[in-house]
Amino acid sequence: MIPKYLIVIFLLFLVSSYYFYQLGMSAISLIYLVLYLAFILSYKYMRNNIIPVIFNLIPGLVSFFLINQFAEIVNQIPSDVQLWNYILLVFIGTLAGILLMFDESKNFGRFLISLGVIFNIIFLILTLETPQKDSLAYNIVANIFFLSPFYFTTAIYTYKLHSRHVPPQLLKTNKPVHFSIYGLPQGAAIVVTVNGKQYSPSLYINGDYLLRVDEGVDKYYWSVPRQITVGNVTYTPDIESGVANPYKHVDVHYSISNPSPTPPPRYVTFIIRGLPPSQKATIKVENITYTADSSLVVTIEGRWVAKGVKVGNDVYSPFPHNGYARFGDTIVIDYRKVSVGSIKPRNLSNAPSMTLHPAGLTKWDPKVWVGKMLYVYEILDVIGEGGNGNILKGEYNGKEVAVKVLKLDRGDAEEYFKDWIKESSNLVTISSNPKVVKIYSVYVNEQVIEDILKGNLKLYKTYPPMIAMELMKGGTLADILLNDSFYYSSKWEKTVYRAIKDVAEALSFIHSQGYVHMDVKPQNIFLTERPSQPYELDKVEFKLGDLGSAVRINGKISQLTPLYSPPEVYDGVAKPYIDVFALGMTMYVVLTRKDNRPDLNEINEAFDCYVKNDVNCVKAKVSASKSKLSSWDPNVPDAVKPLIRSMLSPDPLKRPTAKEVVEYLNRIIT
Repeated sequence: MIPKYLIVIFLLFLVSSYYFYQLGMSAISLIYLVLYLAFILSYKYMRNNIIPVIFNLIPGLVSFFLINQFAEIVNQIPSDVQLWNYILLVFIGTLAGILLMFDESKNFGRFLISLGVIFNIIFLILTLETPQKDSLAYNIVANIFFLSPFYFTTAIYTYKLHSRHVPPQLLKTNKPVHFSIYGLPQGAAIVVTVNGKQYSPSLYINGDYLLRVDEGVDKYYWSVPRQITVGNVTYTPDIESGVANPYKHVDVHYSISNPSPTPPPRYVTFIIRGLPPSQKATIKVENITYTADSSLVVTIEGRWVAKGVKVGNDVYSPFPHNGYARFGDTIVIDYRKVSVGSIKPRNLSNAPSMTLHPAGLTKWDPKVWVGKMLYVYEILDVIGEGGNGNILKGEYNGKEVAVKVLKLDRGDAEEYFKDWIKESSNLVTISSNPKVVKIYSVYVNEQVIEDILKGNLKLYKTYPPMIAMELMKGGTLADILLNDSFYYSSKWEKTVYRAIKDVAEALSFIHSQGYVHMDVKPQNIFLTERPSQPYELDKVEFKLGDLGSAVRINGKISQLTPLYSPPEVYDGVAKPYIDVFALGMTMYVVLTRKDNRPDLNEINEAFDCYVKNDVNCVKAKVSASKSKLSSWDPNVPDAVKPLIRSMLSPDPLKRPTAKEVVEYLNRIIT
């Protein structure tokens, strides 16, 4: 892979060699030819080291060390040969090389290089044709020949064309990564997405597209198109995406997947089954509503949702009820009859937390607190119920707050609350972060909890363990997820990215303080204000709530939400990368409205095995879970696919940190 410009440089080497030969300096003549040959061979066989650059520099130094000989040839003394000309031309040559590195100035750099080569050749020829050593031509060449510092620019030009072969310590770059994409014909529309930004390689040499990306970051999440069609030929890559560290070189090989493919279909087919005769299904694709009885063909791609059909006292519910339709897809929707009384709105994000221990107390009706005083707070209403507590609306001194009364239905409640008492003051401090829901106070009394667990339920009614915190009137991300007007709006994807970035900022802070949140999911992501229209989503900010589930790093895990939990959660040790996985799964769910992670059955079954203390069963289910996750290709936007895949990696050490998630999303959002 030798750059074409070396053919031009060869002319200068050749004329220079001939010039010295005519002056009787055969050794120097031979040196020039050997240097050029060594330069070519080093580029061919030793391009992974510094040797080619050394051979770039040596020719430019020859004339400097032969200054006495040049002075003698033109009947001058060395002091008459103006050394400053040499220094000036070194500067000009180096400047020309630098100009070649930038698109807006590379043409001028090429002009300077060409000018130097032409002047060298012209004046060398003139001196050979002029026998008198005191002629004007000989005097001119004494200075013009010092244009050989233009050789220095070959080193810089080499860097421009082949920086991936030069050690980064020499180039003094920031933190670049280099891509070589081969197997595609010249002119193919290749785009490389790196950290959410798209780059089009402009350099094509000997069948390789070369691209250098330098964003000064520690990790580069990249992807290339799954298919590229040129004419009637389709090419597919051997690897579609990955994560690269700085200074690494990524090779992507495209090969022909179908030499003579038929044109891809430009439609989506829906097959509808299970409805009574004469009943029609209603399917919405990208806000366009269609009705059909057995099949439907649409000519647009996008998100789709199918509605239930009511027939008399029965309701037929679609399975699946939503998804993303691409051209060529055939989507089968089965309608199943369910009784009216059993139908509940499907909420993909309403996945409850579960304790990793058998229940210890009977379920409690939180309405018993409404209208009562809990410590200094008057309880106004019940807001909802979580896996480890009931959420109430309270009021103190005219200010509304959220009150979370912690549940005691866990086998290790006494041990859990002892730890919680120790950590409560730290969690209040952590909640001062602007991306975390503020905790005002924590009420936990070890003696009272002991008495409650012994059967004194009156104490649980009057002095329960509870947390008073900021009331987020905007609701949660789970609340707006199932609102079609928001989900199908053009604002949704950007809103999701902002929400995940805000939560990642909160997690980065929580992790830096030595804690793991342990319950990241859509219903724990709160909105600062409730939007009524899609355009209002731009004004909304997001906060991470429910610090009541937080555990010290390396602490014991006592609860989890299987849908958002990674396989290693059953090791029972809290680690920051558990939160990163949960955040990645949250992003997948809110982008797709699907809870169809491929290993969901295995994760749920592993939970059952864990509760039964069946270690072998847990190991088997976790192994199966990791296997399915490793081959999962989630159907999400290309801009975040590399990020989501890395966050959901079955290998926790390959997941990014919360801080790296923030950096990635910032590049997309801005």
